Amino acid sequence: MILSYLANFFLLLTSFLKVNCNYVSPLVNTVAQNKSLAITQTPYYEENTQGYAQQQTNYNGGLISYEGNWVPSNQITFPNAIQALAPPNNYLYFPAFSANLNIHNRVNRFSADNYQLTKNPKWYPPKPYYFNDKLCQERKHRMDWLSMLEPCKSKMDFGMHIYSYLKTEVNYSYISDLHLRNTGDYSSFRIKTYDTTRKPKTIGGDTWRVFIRGPVYIEPYVYDLNNGEYEVLFFTLDAGMYQIEVILEGSLCSSYVNPPYDWFKKGDFNGHFQNEYMFKEYKHFPFLLTYRTWNALSNFSVYVHEGSKSRITKNLIKMQNWQLLCNVKCNFLTDGFGRWKNKTWLPYVQSKTHTSIQSSNKLGTYVNRLSTRHKLRRKQGLLWIYGDCYAYNFYQSVWNTSLCTQQFKECNRTYNWIYPRWNPDNKKDKSIHLKHDYFINLPWLVKYFAKLLNKDKLKRSDSGMLLNVGLHYIRSTSFDIYKQLIDGYIKAIKSHPTDVVWRTTTAIYRAEKYTHKRFQTNQRALLFNAYSMSAMCRAGIAVVDVFPLTSAIEVKPTDGIHYDVTVFTSLTKILQEYYKYI
Repeated sequence: MILSYLANFFLLLTSFLKVNCNYVSPLVNTVAQNKSLAITQTPYYEENTQGYAQQQTNYNGGLISYEGNWVPSNQITFPNAIQALAPPNNYLYFPAFSANLNIHNRVNRFSADNYQLTKNPKWYPPKPYYFNDKLCQERKHRMDWLSMLEPCKSKMDFGMHIYSYLKTEVNYSYISDLHLRNTGDYSSFRIKTYDTTRKPKTIGGDTWRVFIRGPVYIEPYVYDLNNGEYEVLFFTLDAGMYQIEVILEGSLCSSYVNPPYDWFKKGDFNGHFQNEYMFKEYKHFPFLLTYRTWNALSNFSVYVHEGSKSRITKNLIKMQNWQLLCNVKCNFLTDGFGRWKNKTWLPYVQSKTHTSIQSSNKLGTYVNRLSTRHKLRRKQGLLWIYGDCYAYNFYQSVWNTSLCTQQFKECNRTYNWIYPRWNPDNKKDKSIHLKHDYFINLPWLVKYFAKLLNKDKLKRSDSGMLLNVGLHYIRSTSFDIYKQLIDGYIKAIKSHPTDVVWRTTTAIYRAEKYTHKRFQTNQRALLFNAYSMSAMCRAGIAVVDVFPLTSAIEVKPTDGIHYDVTVFTSLTKILQEYYKYI
């Protein structure tokens, strides 16, 4: 009789627990079969869930947050788009590839004698999703150098700290909180990091690269939350299956750090080819190249469904007017964001034309400046193209086009690395590998630039300049030196009438494994780019952002930095439109 009462009691208790979303009895059965199971996190429940089944999964032992309940993974079905990740370690990953499901992301397999079980998991209501917030987060991030620098502001000096056991270990880190939305909206996921001792990290400083390939190609920003987690946010306009590759490129700020204090003077005339540092026995930094990282965390697929046309149209209008929504004032000649499709760059929104801009006066100096231009430019003024090999190659591609023969009277160029090149032919330029024992001369560089702006043909309001300095400073100098250079250039620009357009620095696909290129990293390119762009915006100087365009390109450069000149086809059209009137 007592046994019968006990049996009925346990049946009632099990039913009560099920009603209260604590799905214990199936879980107890699972644990009885495999004591190694341990659940250590709480689920995040995605908004607007709708259950549907397409393909039975054979995952066993995991828990899933499904319509508010925790359900063993072997009792639920998934969409076809789901693929299992099988890393060579003791962790099993359950990424959710649909807005309909969000899987409890990490199952940790402990020894049979050491397991733990969360019997009363918490359920959280969905976090609200606002398109405007995600839009402003993405657009403002590219200029927010202070936010980028926050996790590493006290760790910018190159040193042995980057070899610590606290660096991120990809074999223990994992993907979590995938929120997949239809086209016309932002999808997202997070990267949860662990160190080499398998402890969860609570600091930032990693460099993660995410490549998304499918109907189109994009490389989204990765946001360092400075708590051991990183958010990936990406916008899609093209439905279909996408492959997402997640790569760890650096940890403990190793991709941010500045070169050693004497780095420039140990190089050649332009602060390159630091031969002294190529040998491991160099007393100060014997392991300069040891920490070079390119480790894959994950490679998985998702399917993005087509969104409603009305919502897509509504969100694209917001994207067109993002500066108003996000309270940003900058003279962007183009939005800068888009995707590559069939080797063609497709912006998400088209740039505002001269005609449409005249109808608005809320976008800052650029609008006010263009609204006063009414006279069609016909062979007037000089266009000067100033910068590194991209500037030189761009000049070679446009000098005989309508931009330089019909709109402007002529075009010219300055080719420089740090200092002006003596000859564009590397074999004839004797400054390359020319030894010297001097630090970089910032006053001379600013004075040289100001002297150029003071040329008779340039110090006119109908003359223009396309300006960029970036990549060679990234590899040769510190961030503080670069900031001083940009500030000096801006001061010179504001004291001359030349209509200058700042072209942002190109992305760096992958750092080359050469000692003298150790500090030429994509993370430093992002940081240098953010400061120069924000400074130019504050000064009212027009900006063309080519960083997203180069980072997302389908065919990556073999050396990591030199993209084909055809990448800048759209830049020619932008300049033709901008300088159309005087």
